[in-house]
Amino acid sequence: MRSAFPEEILADALYIKTMNWAVSRNSFTKPWSGDLDNSIISYADCVVIYSRNCHTFPWGEASENILQTRPIAEHFTFNDDIDYLPVYVEFDEEDIPQEVAIYVNDECRGAQVVEDSLCQICAHILEEELGLDIEFAFWYEGRSREERKSDYLIENTETGEYESGSLVTGTPGIHYKVSFKDKQDDCIPAATELQCYPNPFNPELTISFDLQEQKEVKLDIYNIKGQKVKSLVNETYRPENYNIIWKGDNVMGQKVSSGIYLIRMAIDGQLIISKAVLMK
Repeated sequence: MRSAFPEEILADALYIKTMNWAVSRNSFTKPWSGDLDNSIISYADCVVIYSRNCHTFPWGEASENILQTRPIAEHFTFNDDIDYLPVYVEFDEEDIPQEVAIYVNDECRGAQVVEDSLCQICAHILEEELGLDIEFAFWYEGRSREERKSDYLIENTETGEYESGSLVTGTPGIHYKVSFKDKQDDCIPAATELQCYPNPFNPELTISFDLQEQKEVKLDIYNIKGQKVKSLVNETYRPENYNIIWKGDNVMGQKVSSGIYLIRMAIDGQLIISKAVLMK
């Protein structure tokens, strides 16, 4: 695919998507995720390019008529929506399944045959409710059932490092990168754990976390639409155990309605997300 685009267009692009595969990157200075060299654009493919500048260029005749299709997962069923979010999955070389799938609310939202230790899933989760847990399922040849996987590492989009955490629908980003490798030389443990209780809550929610060293902490509340409701913390905290109270109100001090809320804490370059339910 690299030969299909002038170099100045690739330098200006954040992602390139077709119906079955994508390549993307978090910023114009970061490396590409996905196989930029071996992804093939076939005749009549719809190609979407997100670029920071406008470009016009002609595509000439193809050097050869190539039709490339990705193997279809046979053990998972899902609705194939028009748009998707690329999810890049890295496997331990000692534990590579034949197929991998993404589940939200116990429903498969995308699956792919695994051909290497790195696989891209077209995850149809853009229309999902925000704040729902994302888990994975592996299918191994010769086994009679799938194996659900909810414990994995996620990429920190700022540092590019893998670290402990979890994904929920609505997590910011143009793609997600996760790893199931047992050993990660560049893995950074989460700076802290975020606990929210009681959950469901009414009228107050206690948000608890523990710091082992001085950190810059930013703690915000978002609603299910992804809109910021209130900022609770934005300052430097010393090593200690903290309990922050959210009174179920917005920035104006008005009580918010019942529903799911996302508690997002940015700490030491990491983003930790939890969800809580306000039930009146």
